[in-house]
Amino acid sequence: MALVGGGLLLGIAHATEPPAPPPPAPAAEAAAQKPEPTPAPAKDHGNGQAPAAAVAPSAAAAAPHLVDSLAALQSAINEAVAGDTITLKNGVYTTAAPITANRPGKAGQPITIAAESVGGVEIMGTNGFQVVAPAAHILISGFLLTHASGTTTIDMDTSDVRFTRNTFRCTGDGAYLSMVGDDAQVDHNEFSPKTGAGAMIAVSGTGSQVARRLWIHHNLFHDLDNAGSGGAQMIRFGLLSSHGQSTGAGL
Repeated sequence: MALVGGGLLLGIAHATEPPAPPPPAPAAEAAAQKPEPTPAPAKDHGNGQAPAAAVAPSAAAAAPHLVDSLAALQSAINEAVAGDTITLKNGVYTTAAPITANRPGKAGQPITIAAESVGGVEIMGTNGFQVVAPAAHILISGFLLTHASGTTTIDMDTSDVRFTRNTFRCTGDGAYLSMVGDDAQVDHNEFSPKTGAGAMIAVSGTGSQVARRLWIHHNLFHDLDNAGSGGAQMIRFGLLSSHGQSTGAGL
């Protein structure tokens, strides 16, 4: 025993006593230390090949749907479930009615409606995409949209609809894209040109409530020129009924 710096330092040694043996391993640890048995070789079933290894069951992946007409596209959309991808083959298609999407996807499992390659599918004619309730988690991607203005809409009571990597070159007066539903995202699209009245993107709402929690980002707007026509804008945000904005979380 010694005093160090006003403190007490105590050392005890047992040089003559052997160290105590380690306690026996618990049964579980002992079992874990046993070598794994060598699996028996797979039996030959007469075709010279061993059977495939067993695979644990998992959720079935949603099958992709490749279609080559507007009628087939609409039919596939009508039957779509969360996680489905519907691809329209490259080409030029002329609409005489809206391409309507009203099926609900899920977060992380959207219903995807896509061109076979970005810009490889042109939609012309009298109508575009109309996303209507109860649609949710819908992704529309890769189209060249040259149809009549005022016919592609994200309607009321929809949610989590996304337009991405599309080119809007619509014709005539009216909005290229109308947004009424909540939680929509519009990104990485090109909007041009605009020579008639109306907005490239028109955000409104339902009643006194403007569409909420929208995310409009990384879009390219160019060639807006409506000389002699009133009311053309790149983005119009507000309620048509009152020519104003509500107080609710539009962005």
